[in-house]
Amino acid sequence: MKRQTLMRTLTLSQVVFLGIAWNNPMVFFNTYGIATVTSQGVIMGAYVIAFLAILFTAFSYGKMAKAFPIAGSAYTFTQKSINPQLGFLIGWAIMLDYMLTPMVTCLFY
Repeated sequence: MKRQTLMRTLTLSQVVFLGIAWNNPMVFFNTYGIATVTSQGVIMGAYVIAFLAILFTAFSYGKMAKAFPIAGSAYTFTQKSINPQLGFLIGWAIMLDYMLTPMVTCLFY
């Protein structure tokens, strides 16, 4: 059986730009005031903790991309490493996130 791989055609700057555009940064700007009040002014600590979690996730995705070079998605990684049914649920959860995030942003305005 022939091993499937993706052709890598995007440059690093294109991937970074796509990631920034896709993550809808306005959600974070809209919630900044709420987070500042809720954390009683220590919002930077929350951002540092979130940064560490995101950094760990980025390293994990890098390792999974080397192990499963077919696709770079949480759906594929979960399906191949844990369980196909759980991968299916993760895929739906990501799709719902992509659909609902813009709606949440609109609700804050």
